Amino acid sequence: MKAFRLGLRMLAREARGGTLGVVVAAVAVGVAALAAVGTTTDRIQRGLRLGAAELLAADLAVTGHAPPPPALEAEAGAAGLAAARWTETRTMVAAGGGLRLVELKAVSAGYPLRGRLRVADAPFAPDRPAAAPPAPGEAWVDARLAADGLAPGAEIRLGEASLRVTAVLTYEPDRGGDLLSIGPRVLIRLEDLAATGLLAPGSHAHHALLLAGPGAALARLRAAHEGEDPALRWAGVEDARPELRLAMERAGRYLGLAGLATLLLAGAGAGLGLRRHLAREATALALLRTFGAGRRTVLAAALAQLAGIAAAGSAAGLALGLLAHLALLRLAGGLVGPALPPPGAGPLLTAAAAGAVAVLAFGLPAALQAAATPPMQTLRATPAPLPPAAALARLAAVLAVAALALHVGGDLRTVLWAGGGLALAAAAVAAATAGLMHLGAPLARRSGPAWRLGLAFLLRHRRLHLAEATVFGLALAAVLLVGLVRGDLLAAWQRDLPHDAPDRFLINIQPSEVEALRAFLARHGIADAPLYPMVRARLVAIGARRVRPEDYHDPRARRLAVRDFNLSWSEAPPEGNALAAGRWWGADPGTEFSVETGLAETLGIRLGDRLRFEIAGEPLEGVVTSLRTVRWGSMRVNFFVLAEPGALEGRPATWITAFRLPPGRQGLEAALHARFPGVTVLDVSALVAQVRGVMDRLAGAVQVVFLLTVLAGITVLYAGARATAAERREAAALMRALGARRGTVLAACLTEYLLLGLATGLAAAAVAAGAGVGVAEGVLDLAYRPRPLLWLAGAAAGAAGITLAGLAGTREALTTPPLAVLRGT
Repeated sequence: MKAFRLGLRMLAREARGGTLGVVVAAVAVGVAALAAVGTTTDRIQRGLRLGAAELLAADLAVTGHAPPPPALEAEAGAAGLAAARWTETRTMVAAGGGLRLVELKAVSAGYPLRGRLRVADAPFAPDRPAAAPPAPGEAWVDARLAADGLAPGAEIRLGEASLRVTAVLTYEPDRGGDLLSIGPRVLIRLEDLAATGLLAPGSHAHHALLLAGPGAALARLRAAHEGEDPALRWAGVEDARPELRLAMERAGRYLGLAGLATLLLAGAGAGLGLRRHLAREATALALLRTFGAGRRTVLAAALAQLAGIAAAGSAAGLALGLLAHLALLRLAGGLVGPALPPPGAGPLLTAAAAGAVAVLAFGLPAALQAAATPPMQTLRATPAPLPPAAALARLAAVLAVAALALHVGGDLRTVLWAGGGLALAAAAVAAATAGLMHLGAPLARRSGPAWRLGLAFLLRHRRLHLAEATVFGLALAAVLLVGLVRGDLLAAWQRDLPHDAPDRFLINIQPSEVEALRAFLARHGIADAPLYPMVRARLVAIGARRVRPEDYHDPRARRLAVRDFNLSWSEAPPEGNALAAGRWWGADPGTEFSVETGLAETLGIRLGDRLRFEIAGEPLEGVVTSLRTVRWGSMRVNFFVLAEPGALEGRPATWITAFRLPPGRQGLEAALHARFPGVTVLDVSALVAQVRGVMDRLAGAVQVVFLLTVLAGITVLYAGARATAAERREAAALMRALGARRGTVLAACLTEYLLLGLATGLAAAAVAAGAGVGVAEGVLDLAYRPRPLLWLAGAAAGAAGITLAGLAGTREALTTPPLAVLRGT
């Protein structure tokens, strides 16, 4: 305890002398950067999950053709989860002088658990949020039915029951999970459904149990019961829509990448700040040994100082990080969407742990070495071998950093690609700096005074420059990597959901109506509306193997094994489809199929497999000759399985198309209905708006986190410059004391900094480009786009960053008498 107090007194003495501030500031900046990025990404991710949960009206939905068991709802309630139910079926209602097929949805009192229903008082009137679903005895209808005579105040007959229409339904959070079920909608209370008599034995209906609450409780419930009943489907936020699932996964990995980059920045900045402090303390600890202190006393005093630095730096860093986080979100305005959940303690604890690990990783081996090295060897600055305990401490520090990296990165692939790339950046920058020093000696002999002095200083302080260049290069490579991947990610989201994405689907088009409908759309200025046939088919065999749900363990595979597929044909790969393996249609006899890669992976379909379908009781067999990737998020018509043209000839088929309705052309729907009364128009504009809203929030989150990462890199660079300022001041003052003019010293410094910065920047750009390929293609499943300007940006940023940082350290030596600088007065 006495030794510990001794160490704290030594630390306090340094603080009073003004030499400790730079060290604590370096640790604080690193902790602040990680706290700000971690808190921002954590709140954004939780906010995005809540926003995406609106697409389910819950955090978790259990759906099936039979109602989920009441025991499951009771267990969820006991676990503290909120629950609600709905049932959907189809029925006929009288509207517009005829009968209309409608989608009837009956909901319980708690619906929706996420999001809000919205209603209006008249068709196409301004809407407002609804506090609760319709009361028993009431019905809400959508604008199409309200315009056909079922406006508020009318009576609607549903089976054997009559209900009063009280509002026009304009928005349901979970509307649009199945594009082919978006017909005219009627919403009633679940208590009224039994009175309609519509759910007779054998009737077709869809049921859901909605759950919301803590993620851990939801995960336990899902793990315990998913798969018990193959007829029930469990869907979380990540399962709501395929395009959102992929976007959320990519966003989560990108935010993990930003956090990982900031973690490495924080550690590098803290290490650079500690370097000079550790060298100075080695001498002080050696003096303690000469005064009779034992090794344990010296080690305890050193650990007390490290603990004090970690505590002070972490406390200041957490406060600064929270302030930076709040300031950035205020500046970002609505870029990341509505109000975010409150900050959690997790990112702050991670940042504090990172600060402590960084201090111990750099400080503990040095403390162990100082305690084990004879005092005279330390005072003479004679190199000493690293004791085994120090080597073990370094290994433990590496393992601790790896654990933190995995926690912050959130994904092993992200950690391996990005962490490996940034570690390679450190090695590449060190190698580039060493190479520059190797070339420096012959260059110095052929150069003028300024160049000769600059190169001489570069060669004379090899260890300083290697450490500084490694940290600067690591920071630059991290920022470049995060920026590169950001561009690829935003481009992919824009490509997956373009601004001209279709918002109307036409289904139930008869073959005899195809040409007339194509001409009708062309007359109204809609040319981009390709029509595709659809043939309902059941997959019954893959090769010699029958397709049975009990043969699969994956719940999605079990559902696909019993569902009907919509087969279609196409001369060429449709827009948004790309061949992943095999070839498009060939000249071989027999039927050929092209299968979507996700379906193939789930059901175990490979190139060359023979598939057998049943279409209205008739068999259809063919060989898989290609696998396709499909951009499901494009909102265009897509199919799991395509057949070659002619293979489905004579099979019962209807046709489908999708297009974007031009603004102000809502009357086109009425004209279309009058000309083709049997064609069903599905308005998915609300769904497109929902998906685009979440995607815009994802893009805003990426922009904000990228900006925060850049700011973190700049602050770490500044902290590094402050940590090495003392060496730069002393070197510049020494040159002036030996007779060099101020201009010569400035030119020499510029030469040194520019050469070092160019080497650092080019090496960082090279590694960022290589790691960018790995992260984009190996982690985010994106196509990497080479950027020639990356090299220019890296060289310019490296030269500017190191030059500005170096000049900040030498400015005082250029304006202060050399003797005063050397004396430290």
